[in-house]
Amino acid sequence: MPSTKTTFNCYKNNIEKDIAVYEYMGTRVKLALEVNGVYHYPRNSEESLGRDVIKRRVLEEKLGYKVLTIPYFEWTILENRHRELYLDALIANSI
Repeated sequence: MPSTKTTFNCYKNNIEKDIAVYEYMGTRVKLALEVNGVYHYPRNSEESLGRDVIKRRVLEEKLGYKVLTIPYFEWTILENRHRELYLDALIANSI
C-alpha cells in the first residue's frame, strides 16, 4: 500500500475504529476503516446492524471521519494478492 499514516484499533473519543488513516500518499485525510465480520450483520443479510449504523453516524457526523466499511462477504472472496489492491482502491476512491 502507498505511504500512509495509520493507527490500528484506535480509541479516540471512546469510539473504536479498526483502522484510522490520517495521511495517504501525501494527502491529509481522516478515514476510519471498519472491518466487519459476520457478527455485524443479521443472519442472511448484507445490511448492517443498528449499532454499526449508529457508530458510523457518530464517526462521520460528530467526529468528522469518512468511514469505509470492509464487509467480510467481499473480503473473504478476494485472493491474498488482490486484498492490497482492494484496500488501495477503496481508499483512493474515497478521497
